[in-house]
Amino acid sequence: MGKNTRCLALQVTGRPGAEEAERLVRSALGTDADWGELEIEVFPGRKDTLLLAHPALGTYISEDAVRFLAVRFGRK
Repeated sequence: MGKNTRCLALQVTGRPGAEEAERLVRSALGTDADWGELEIEVFPGRKDTLLLAHPALGTYISEDAVRFLAVRFGRK
């Protein structure tokens, strides 16, 4: 990596959705953390889920947005 990279690994109970995962990560970071846009990877297990988060390094588009654009422009 070469650079000092911020990251967070968080184990949570259950299987949070995207919004809940972001809420949990932001809560764990606290109000003083200014990480900007986050990239959060979700690894569900049997009872718990591992969330890996770091500041986004680029521009990302959600799967929901891709599906919306595909429907909007006639591709399935």
